[in-house]
Amino acid sequence: MSLVVGIDEVGYGPKLGPLIVAGYAFRVPDVASRPTRTRLPVFDSKDLYSTSTGIKALEPTALSFLAMLAERPGATFRTLLESVALQPPSTDDPWYRDADFDLPLATDTPILDARASALWKACVAAGVMAHGARVAWVEPAEFNRACTSERNKSDLLFTHACRLVKSLLDGAPGEEAVVRIGKQGGRRMYLPGLVREFGTVWVHGETPATSRYEFRRGGRKVILEFLMDGENRDFAISLASIVGKYLREGAMRLFNAYWSRQREGIRATAGYGADAKRFWSEIEPHLDRLSILPDAVLRRR
Repeated sequence: MSLVVGIDEVGYGPKLGPLIVAGYAFRVPDVASRPTRTRLPVFDSKDLYSTSTGIKALEPTALSFLAMLAERPGATFRTLLESVALQPPSTDDPWYRDADFDLPLATDTPILDARASALWKACVAAGVMAHGARVAWVEPAEFNRACTSERNKSDLLFTHACRLVKSLLDGAPGEEAVVRIGKQGGRRMYLPGLVREFGTVWVHGETPATSRYEFRRGGRKVILEFLMDGENRDFAISLASIVGKYLREGAMRLFNAYWSRQREGIRATAGYGADAKRFWSEIEPHLDRLSILPDAVLRRR
């Protein structure tokens, strides 16, 4: 068996809410294999999700694939986070404190169970096993601290992607692996950072479309590729994107619920662009009363 890992980020651009870097890994009979097709949609979460369909478009795929893991996601959002996050969000942020909701949110449980069961049978027939899902969770406070040091947003993203690579690889010692990551900000050359994280690294090619490297970890060969438009080119990257988007939408659900209790009539936000500015202008006057620092809510960059 070999390991295939996909990693992607969600929430890189908004001003409110977490940045999430998500990874999903399969064990496959051959490195070139792909998980079998299912009736569950797996493609770029930005194309799958829309404000009109909401979380309903993401939920069957996200929860069905998570249900295949040994650490099953549980019946609530908080237990899901605790099963996949390298470090779950702190309850120091009041929108996470004593806050939770039941899963699934928008899918009938019998329908979800049937789809998860069909997926499991299809993967078994194809010789594919789910290995693990891991998430790096970055709240605005950490984001701001990192981006006001010598590092920038892309450095922060790269660091957390490498954390996921190490976690998923170390959970399957000895197995050769292919790791594919969505290209971060259009970068082409990743060698200095990879050497810092993994030691000796060989370059197989660095082009605008694909940057390909090789290194050893625990004595086994690892091929690592950064793919432009990876969400549309690779199954595992697409799946990581869906899992990450599902978790971010759940986080924003808790965030909006908290602020709706603090300011009556406030309209929920997804955290992007002009709407984030509108939301911030409405909640900023309440921060002192609630003993919340601005950096805990709003990203500076």
